Amino acid sequence: MKTFYRDLKGRFANKYIAVIVYSLIIIAIIIIAYFSKFQVKIEHTETEKIVFVNSIQEIIDKEKNEVLDLLEQCESKGNADAINWEDNGSGKNRASFGAYMFKVGTVKSFSKDLTDFQAIALASDRDEARKLAEYIIFQTKGGIWNWLTCAKKDGLVSKVEFIKNLESKIK
Repeated sequence: MKTFYRDLKGRFANKYIAVIVYSLIIIAIIIIAYFSKFQVKIEHTETEKIVFVNSIQEIIDKEKNEVLDLLEQCESKGNADAINWEDNGSGKNRASFGAYMFKVGTVKSFSKDLTDFQAIALASDRDEARKLAEYIIFQTKGGIWNWLTCAKKDGLVSKVEFIKNLESKIK
């Protein structure tokens, strides 16, 4: 004979469904308890950080190159063969030549033994003109002001002062 059970509201209930539900709950609790005893193991590994430290001289050289590159771009857009025929001068100093827009008189004032044509050739040689520009800017007082427009436009004055300040600290 089959017996039926009634729930709290008086409806008939099947005892097998209740047994299955309660069994699943008990099994779930046992599984959770079993796996909770395992702890996650976190391992720490030591790593070395490699830090590249530039020497002050490397920083100075980098900053000087940046100033010279900015000046070259401002003056001639990097064209070593550039010529500005009307550069506020007269006579042989009327035109400026090369990547740094040197006038013949400027080149000759720093290299006394050159002819006018040799001064133009030096100004048109990018490497030689760069050396001369570096000397004028960093070795002479107020040298950056020879390029007044670019010095103001690109903020080169503060960069040159920074470089000279660094150089004075290592000497």
